[in-house]
Amino acid sequence: MVSARLLLDVSPALYAAYGRLRAMTQERRIHAEQRLYERLAGTGPAARPLVERLRDRLRARNIARSRSGEGEWHVLYATMPSDWELHNIPPELSRVARMSRYYYSERGFDPLGRAWVNRRHRLDKDLLEFVHELNAREPIDVFLGYLSGWHIAPETLRAIGALGIVTCGFHLDDKLSFRGEWAGGRWEGPAALAAAYDLNLTSAPSSIVKYEAEGGLAMFWPEAANPRHFRPLDTPFEYDVSFVGACYGYRPVLIRFLRSRGINVATVGPGWPDGPISEAEMVAVYSRSRINLGFGGIGYSDREYCLKGRDFEVPMCGALYLTSHNPELALVFELDKEICTYTSPEDCLRKIEALLGNPERAAALRLAARKCCIEKHTWANRFRELFDLLDRAASG
Repeated sequence: MVSARLLLDVSPALYAAYGRLRAMTQERRIHAEQRLYERLAGTGPAARPLVERLRDRLRARNIARSRSGEGEWHVLYATMPSDWELHNIPPELSRVARMSRYYYSERGFDPLGRAWVNRRHRLDKDLLEFVHELNAREPIDVFLGYLSGWHIAPETLRAIGALGIVTCGFHLDDKLSFRGEWAGGRWEGPAALAAAYDLNLTSAPSSIVKYEAEGGLAMFWPEAANPRHFRPLDTPFEYDVSFVGACYGYRPVLIRFLRSRGINVATVGPGWPDGPISEAEMVAVYSRSRINLGFGGIGYSDREYCLKGRDFEVPMCGALYLTSHNPELALVFELDKEICTYTSPEDCLRKIEALLGNPERAAALRLAARKCCIEKHTWANRFRELFDLLDRAASG
């Protein structure tokens, strides 16, 4: 990150060439993996409805129960967790279910530490013991993991499932890192666990085929936001345009272009001169910005896109959001009425100037964005959708 920042300062043209080279490498990897899995999946029979296939899977383990009322599901949430999770998942999950937690960071495990691959079996053992003890006291209905093959083994998930627990895992970066690297006898990405989870939850519709080719089940489950944390603040505007996020890839290239055309863009996050800010400070920046800039690119690419948590958190704040044009955004928003997108630096510049020059339209976009997110894109709604599917599969 630091070396890239220095390269950007010394030679923007060289930095842009370096970024494009890295982007091309990542794009080739994304395309090759997608083609591989589409070929593999294309050799099988036409898929039956997801609820029927999930029902078959649960019946094979004699799982049959009805939990139609809110708060009836007992869910064990297993994760590190990261900062964004703490403001989103636990408070929203607790609104619709009885949540227990397994945070491996609190139990002394560090997957970024030295020789992790040689020690990660201890996490498998600790997690399985925790599940057995909790399940004996208060039977668990659902195990929800934000874990990949880097963290646990598929055998651990199968052992949890053998206790009569439905296992679900969510994965938010699986276009580029579905497989990842081969380490310790398995892929480090979600590919290693795809067949072991009863249901995989992916924010990328195109990735569903990957899970199914690996022998698993998957559903489209985009990110969302907690409306009690990400909320409008009654504060005056301070910035014309802002961006909150790390400085890498295409991001500094576009921001340098906008600044060279007279657009004052405030930037905060790792790699920028002002550095990172807290989650609470992010919400304040969103509300203080006339326009919040977004980047939907994967890794260094400005041609391959995925949905981002920011795509929901900024609009949930009732803030105006202008981000990369990603066709998947049209699955969750009405473009140009709830959020706006750009297709090139020049298009981004034109839209910023137009929005800054039309405060009435900007205000209407902010109101529509918050309304849409409250109605459709809370994490509580995501969990309701999940539990509705599980109830239909387990009680049908």
